[in-house]
Amino acid sequence: MLTTASGVRSERGPATPPHDRIDRAAVQAVPTEELDLMGLAVCRPRNAVDKVLKGARMHM
Repeated sequence: MLTTASGVRSERGPATPPHDRIDRAAVQAVPTEELDLMGLAVCRPRNAVDKVLKGARMHM
């Protein structure tokens, strides 16, 4: 799911905040297996998001 999510972000084009390039470079410097997921933003109609994420654990 996360690979798909990052692919969708890439298809839409890069985000534009000034610090974005620095953040992306910092993340790219770490191997994928070593990254800790802190959160995930989803921007779609709520009913579609609820359907996809149904049953997912939201907190650990």
